[in-house]
Amino acid sequence: RAWLKEAGHMDEFNAKRRVHERGRKRAARLDKPFVGCDGEGWGVDELGRQHFQLLRIGDMELYTGKPLTTAECLQMICDAPANAILVGFSFGYDTTMMLRDLSEERRARLLEPKEMAGGKSRYTFWRDFGIEYLQRNYLRVCKIKDGKAVKGSVRTVYEVFGFFQCSFVKALAQFSIGTVEEREFLIAQKESRADFSQMSPQMSEYNGLECRLLAELMEKLRENCYKADIHPKTWNGAGKLAKALHEREGTPDRKTI
Repeated sequence: RAWLKEAGHMDEFNAKRRVHERGRKRAARLDKPFVGCDGEGWGVDELGRQHFQLLRIGDMELYTGKPLTTAECLQMICDAPANAILVGFSFGYDTTMMLRDLSEERRARLLEPKEMAGGKSRYTFWRDFGIEYLQRNYLRVCKIKDGKAVKGSVRTVYEVFGFFQCSFVKALAQFSIGTVEEREFLIAQKESRADFSQMSPQMSEYNGLECRLLAELMEKLRENCYKADIHPKTWNGAGKLAKALHEREGTPDRKTI
């Protein structure tokens, strides 16, 4: 380093080191294991709305014997592993069910454009949680203290349906994920969803299998992307792959055309 400094190359050396460090951290972030997230509902309330009864994040299962509350679901998301990429397939239903306890005013705030105009937080505050939701992209949750996100509490569930544009079982078959018997079991359970009425070992197995196979599906997708030298920054739809390709090839964006 002394020689580099004397030769006037220290700034260049530090710049390259920063680029290398950013690349290392990015690689570590992108190579985190995927964890599937999925919920199930059955039964209806006095207004005919289905109850949200079961939520699973990888090996974590939330079932209380009664309809899950928004607070319970958000806390479970915040308790999910920090060293994982949380993903859901057609997760809009689950999000809608989990956020049911929000007031009309909080729901409206949640769906506002995400620009931070006027210094407003991107998060919608509810009790001691911060919630950010971008339809068909992600649900982000954190704990809030003194009006700020608690460090280390932020968790994001990415919506991955946009990568596949087909049913979950069809996507599994296309990528050869799971056995034929496992996929047939999923099909049978999905066809009998209207008859779900109570928790059972079979339902827990079905819910757990969906999460496990979803994680395997995303691992396979990532493997294929990396083989093609495509490295998206986040895993929430084909648009992220296109953006990664644009950055790799240095193609102009709208701002520079």
